[in-house]
Amino acid sequence: MKRSLFIVFFLSLWVSLLQAQYWVEFDSGTCLVGPPPVCVSGHWYWVEAPNLPSAGFQQMAMGQNAGSSSADRNSAYYMPTEFSTDLEYETFSRDAMEGKSIGIRALYEKVSATGFGWGGRGVYTAGTIEYQGFTEDTKTRNMSANLYLIKYLNESIFISGGYFFSSYKVDEDDPELERDAMITQGPFISVAFSTMAGPVSLGGGLSYSGAKVKWEEFIDENAATLSYGISTGYMLSENANITGEFFVLKEGISVLGIYLFRAMSEAFGLTLGYKTLMGVDDFKNSKITLGSSIRF
Repeated sequence: MKRSLFIVFFLSLWVSLLQAQYWVEFDSGTCLVGPPPVCVSGHWYWVEAPNLPSAGFQQMAMGQNAGSSSADRNSAYYMPTEFSTDLEYETFSRDAMEGKSIGIRALYEKVSATGFGWGGRGVYTAGTIEYQGFTEDTKTRNMSANLYLIKYLNESIFISGGYFFSSYKVDEDDPELERDAMITQGPFISVAFSTMAGPVSLGGGLSYSGAKVKWEEFIDENAATLSYGISTGYMLSENANITGEFFVLKEGISVLGIYLFRAMSEAFGLTLGYKTLMGVDDFKNSKITLGSSIRF
C-alpha cells in the first residue's frame, strides 16, 4: 500500500495545466443526479474544451518576452518540448449520495521553431459512489486519449485540432447487470489567444467538439458542443503566477478554476490547483490538482 501511494505521489510530480475535458448533457437539465461518475445511465457525453494558454510556463515566456520579437523565443522559459502528468482528486455529493474519484493525466507536446507542433494526451480516472441505504458501492472508470496538431500564428494566437476517444465504464458485481463501456469519439478544433499587460495576462479560447456516442442499445447518436473559456493571470514574481479560468460548456454548465504555478527552473515547474463544476442543480464538487511539468 505504501509503495502504491509513493508511486502515485511520484507520478503527481509531473504536472502542467492541460487542455480541458468535461462532461455535458445530451439534453440540458434533464439529468436529475449530476455528471459522471454520479450518473451511470449515459445522459452525458465527453467533450474537448479550449486550451487556454496563459497559465504556467506559457505566462512565464510571455513575461520574459514581452515586447520582444519572435527571434527571441529561445529565451528563458521557452522550450520546444514538454512532458507532464497530472494528478486530480475529486469529491462530489448530491442528496443521499456522495463519492470521490482520482485521475492521472499524461501529456507530450513538441513545437518547432516555426510554431508548428503536435501532441498527445492520455487520461485515466476511477471513481467510487456511496448511496445511503446501499451496502455496495458503485465503481466507475473513464479512459480517454487524443492526438492533435498545433500551430502558433504569432506569439499570441494559436490554433489546434485533432481527434479524441473516451471510454466510460460502470463496474457491476452482478454479471447480469454488467454492460459495455460508453464510447465517445470525434474531432475537435480550437483557437486561443493570450496577451500581457505588465504583470497581468489575459487569455481566451473557443472550441468546437463533435462526438459520435455509442452505448449498447441505449445510445447511438452524434452530438456537438461549442464551448469557450477565458483566463486571467498575475505574475507574483518572475518565477511564479496565479491564474483563474472560467469555461462555459453548454447551456448553463460551466467550470471555475484557480491555479498557482511556480517555476523551479527554466525547465521544471510545480502546479497546485482547484476547480469546481457549476450549473447543475443540487450537485456539489471540488477537484484538487497537484503536480509538475518538465520542458526541454
